[in-house]
Amino acid sequence: MSKVWRVAVAGWKWLVGGALCNLPPGALIVLGWPYRLMGRTVVKSWWRTSPLAAEGNRFDDFVQERPQYASLRRWPNWMLCQEASTSMRSGLKGARGISGRVRVILGAVFHSLGQNLKIGFQGLFNLWVFYVAGLRDHGAGLVGRVEQLVQQGL
Repeated sequence: MSKVWRVAVAGWKWLVGGALCNLPPGALIVLGWPYRLMGRTVVKSWWRTSPLAAEGNRFDDFVQERPQYASLRRWPNWMLCQEASTSMRSGLKGARGISGRVRVILGAVFHSLGQNLKIGFQGLFNLWVFYVAGLRDHGAGLVGRVEQLVQQGL
């Protein structure tokens, strides 16, 4: 892919992310996307320091050989599953009837959206756990501290 195309796609993803933040479910989707991106970044950095990379193996080959890492080949998408056209073509060949085809198409179109939402909920839960721990350990936590500052006129 050309650098201009990558910049355009990054700008588009940034705009979509900003628009999604206006609603709570969209904010969870936006929260899930960087979690998925960081997962890919961690695996890629592990690969870079592994003997496989030193031997000259490519990251694409590494993830293709391991099914659990197949979705990490490229950056995560907002909605479409990774390699959506390939996924739809192969899924439509084995689909039976109209409902099977519709299921394949909807799965390809909304797979990453569902993954982002699921991981966004998990991230929200993690943030909530730390927030509750802050309440327990520091009296009133962040909210209490802000209320104290407001009462002091700061």
